[in-house]
Amino acid sequence: MTDLQSKERLFENSLESQLFKVFSEPVRIQLAQIMISLGTADVSTIAEHVSQDRSVVSRHLKAMHEVGVVSSEKAGRHTLYTFRAEELASRLEFIAANIRAIETKKDSSS
Repeated sequence: MTDLQSKERLFENSLESQLFKVFSEPVRIQLAQIMISLGTADVSTIAEHVSQDRSVVSRHLKAMHEVGVVSSEKAGRHTLYTFRAEELASRLEFIAANIRAIETKKDSSS
């Protein structure tokens, strides 16, 4: 395997398809924006800002939690959710660095 091929594999692995899949749903982008504005909030509070039922919002938050861009914490009978902007930013920076590494290698091979 060439160095370029190994960098391409690293890039493929770093794409984290699940991360991109989570944000392929426009409502999840909207939820992220709402959570950034609200800070920590429960499902009911978040659902007040979208035209979706609490159960649907809860499923979206679960998907976002599974990829690590939302954290959750129990508070009595409620679960509080927080958007992890730094986590998302660091993962996107990692992906961008891999893209730049592949492009640099490709340019120097030409």
